[in-house]
Amino acid sequence: MCFWEDDQSQFDDPDYTGGANASSLNEARATFARIGASSADDLEFVRAPLPNEIPRCEIPRASERTIRAERETDGRPISNNNLVESLLRLVPEFGLEPGEKDPELPYVVLGGFALFVRNLLRDSSADPDLVERCMSFLQLMADSSDADVENLLVVGILEVLADEPECRRQVSARLGQRISELFDEVERFWRGGG
Repeated sequence: MCFWEDDQSQFDDPDYTGGANASSLNEARATFARIGASSADDLEFVRAPLPNEIPRCEIPRASERTIRAERETDGRPISNNNLVESLLRLVPEFGLEPGEKDPELPYVVLGGFALFVRNLLRDSSADPDLVERCMSFLQLMADSSDADVENLLVVGILEVLADEPECRRQVSARLGQRISELFDEVERFWRGGG
């Protein structure tokens, strides 16, 4: 499931590195909670846990959509430093025209991406796989622990999508509670309550 090899010495000392696994048990647990594998190198070998394999006090995990998207971005969590690179890796169809958008200015790039997503959501014949990958990128941003990434999600993408109720509805329906909360923050700010 997580591709961790049981090692009694690491069970006895969860901070011990070495033995059967390169990382410590505590490091592997944290990585598993974030990406669904004990290490990014092992993502291709893991599977989702079966219901009887989920502990009662499960460590909070990223969504399945985030786990799939991180596999496409080399297993690295998304951050302000790799945001544009991660977007282009996951959604190469978006692309950057030379000189058109500066990848060093993620706000500008994300504004263009918001328009790209809006146009996809308006198009009933849009490629479902492309739409799913765009939603996966938004989910990666929403699940990021980097406050700069969340801010860029709100001001670079959600403010654009919130302009059209149908876009907001579609994105909220696909991505759920956290995105809905962020859309609500946008609307509170617009009403002067943020």
